[in-house]
Parts: sequence; C-alpha cells; structure tokens
Amino acid sequence: EVWRSKATAAQVVAQKYVERPLLMRRRKFDVRQWVLVTSTAPLVAWGFSDCYARFAAAPFRLDETSLADRFAHLCNNAVQKHADVDDADAPEGLMWSAATLRTEVDAVYGDGAFEKVRRSIRDVAAAVARAASRAGVAKVGRGFEWLGLDILVADDLTCWLLEANVSPDVSHSTPTTAALVPAATADALSLLVDERHAADADAPVAPARRHERPGRR
Repeated sequence: EVWRSKATAAQVVAQKYVERPLLMRRRKFDVRQWVLVTSTAPLVAWGFSDCYARFAAAPFRLDETSLADRFAHLCNNAVQKHADVDDADAPEGLMWSAATLRTEVDAVYGDGAFEKVRRSIRDVAAAVARAASRAGVAKVGRGFEWLGLDILVADDLTCWLLEANVSPDVSHSTPTTAALVPAATADALSLLVDERHAADADAPVAPARRHERPGRR
C-alpha cells in the first residue's frame, strides 16, 4: 500500500508482515533474483537463471521480545554480515545457491516443489517489469536497468515481493555470490552487446548459464 503524506510530501510504502515465512535451518530467508531490463517499449526483461537465498543469522521467532531483532527478521547481507554466528547449523556465509535451495525445498515438500517457487518468482519478476513500464520509465540511449528483486517465500510456497533494488550489490561478498556474479555479468554483457545473438537458443551466452525472459510484451 502506498500513500503520500501531506505533512512531508513524501511517499510511504506500508507492507504487511508475512508471519509464516518458509524456514530453512530454523531461519527466515529471502530470494535475490537478478533481472535485466533492456527495453521498455516494447518491454523486454531477462531473468538470470540462478537466484540465491539470503538467510537471517538468528533463528526465526515471532514473540514480542524478538520482533526488534534485525538478525532474525532481516535477510539483507548489509545487515547480516555484522552478526556473530556461532551456530553450526547456519548456512555458510548465510547464503545458499539455487541448487542447494532446490534440494532442501524438494526434501521437505517433495520432488518438483521448487519448480513451483521458480514459476512464482518468474511471475513476480514479470509483474515488476510491467509495473516499471506502466510507470513511464523510459530508456535513454542504450541504457538498461539491472534490478535485484528481494522475494520472500511463504510456507505454502507462494512468493511475495519485498523490494526491487535498482543498484543491487554484485560484490563477491560470499562464496555464493562470488560464483554467481561473474556468470551474470558475462550474460548481461552478451545481451547488451548483441541481444539478438544472445537470445538465440543455439548461441553461447556464458558457460553453463543462460538468461530466461520473465516477461516480454
């Protein structure tokens, strides 16, 4: 829900807290999905094939004393990198690759469950791209937008957009991002230099990596 404050003339976004997030290792996590928007008219958006999960350092609780604990409720790496993690059950670097997340989700919900999550993430990414286009975001020259979508997975495997970052962190902050960022950068450059060639199913993009289009209108 968005409204404008008359007192400050500032826009405010209010989000309902998701009380039943999907937990792994007793921890809340969100999914970071990269999306590259190369055109707004017509709308063309590409989603990187590998998302990754970002974990809270502390186990999830909803009791009143824990609600102010950023290390239990926020999954941003900018926050969690300051946490003291002394729990052997915590994921390494507080991140998982898509492959690890798939294995863990399918182990709990059954084979193929993660594909439901992936489809929902794709739908969210397409909705974000369409919303940006309807808002009148215009391409300047050969400009583009690399978006970082933060998506929460609920315990019924539905996905909810938390925020869309226009300048997402692509540093090698953990072993997970260190493995993903070079491939994503190579794919993005391939698309930006020669989108028609890179979109060809027979054309190499980056080794063992390929973009998927979350939405094209």
